[in-house]
This record gives sequence, C-alpha cells and structure tokens, in this order.
Amino acid sequence: ALVAAGATVVDTRRADAWAARHVPGTLSVPLAKSFTTWAGSVVPFGRPFWLIVEEECAAQAIRDLAMIGLDQAEGVFAPEAVDAWVRENGPAGRASDLQPDYLEAQGSTGALEIVDVRNASEFEAGHLPGPVNHPLGRLAERLGELPRDRTLAVHCQSGARAMVAISLLRVRGFDDVVHVAGDYAGWSAAGRPVEKGSPVAV
Repeated sequence: ALVAAGATVVDTRRADAWAARHVPGTLSVPLAKSFTTWAGSVVPFGRPFWLIVEEECAAQAIRDLAMIGLDQAEGVFAPEAVDAWVRENGPAGRASDLQPDYLEAQGSTGALEIVDVRNASEFEAGHLPGPVNHPLGRLAERLGELPRDRTLAVHCQSGARAMVAISLLRVRGFDDVVHVAGDYAGWSAAGRPVEKGSPVAV
C-alpha cells in the first residue's frame, strides 16, 4: 500500500537479492559500508520513508541515516515481507541482465544507451566504449538528461551501485532499464575493449 501510494521504501538487502526478487517501486540501498552515502544519493530528504531491514540491524540503520539528515524513518519491515508481498500480489520485480556479448555487438547506438554510474575518476581510468557517465551521487538530479525512448543499460564497477541506480530509475518512471552483467570489472577481466579519458557527462 505504501509503494502504491508513492511512499519511499528502502530495501537494504544485498544488491543481488534485490535484483532477483523485490517489491516493485522499492529503492535498493544495501546495508553495507557505503549505505549512508548511497542512501543520501537516492532517498529524498525531508520526507518520510520506510526500511526493509533485518530486525537486529534496524536501529543502527535508522541512527546512521539520521546522522546524515534522513531522520524521518516511519517504520520497518522484515525481509520476509518481500516474499509475503510476492505471494499476495506478484509478480516480483527483477533486474534483468544484458549480456556483454550482446552489448559489445550493439554498442551505445539506436535503441540502447550505456549508463556508467561510477565516479568520474573511475570512468576516466577505464570504461566501456560509448557510455555516458552519470555518477550515482548525482544521478537523481540529472534524470532529465537521460532518454526515455530507449533501453538504459546500467553498470558500475561490480554491481551494487548499479542496482541502486536501476531502482532509482524505475521509481522515477524509467521502465526500460537493464543491468550490464558483470559490470566494468567483468568486462575488463574478459579482455573486452575499453577506453580511457574524460567522461561525456560529469
């Protein structure tokens, strides 16, 4: 009911768990070392929000968010609430993977745009051919620069930031969003072509 009403619900499970199965309309912000940084990038300030979080972690998560000004936590749900929602409402939300072979063949043309959400310094050190760089920390304020008439293929270094970005994009009305399987780490480890240089957008 909260998600249907447009409320902010933050799912703190692992990024791969959110990717495999989530309540559509929830934000993915894994409870990891960068939790508050990522939350500060995508959770609206000055508005109430709810958390999906393990009971033993809930109080600390709420305190950590309050320390950065996200102090309007209204309540929490256990992770099992995701399964309950799927049983009652289904189907579960999922983040589909786009395989690197397909991406390498298609490139950033036509109906596909590659979106790299790593920091500008990471992008400059090495990136896939043809993406735009929209660091996660600034993505929310730059959604107007992204096209809505093509598939957005999102990646980061190893996956967690990409899921945060994908969840934000979907909450904000971008329906055709996929994840680049393996992210930059997998792409470069496989010996696929990379480029270096300044971001197209910083």
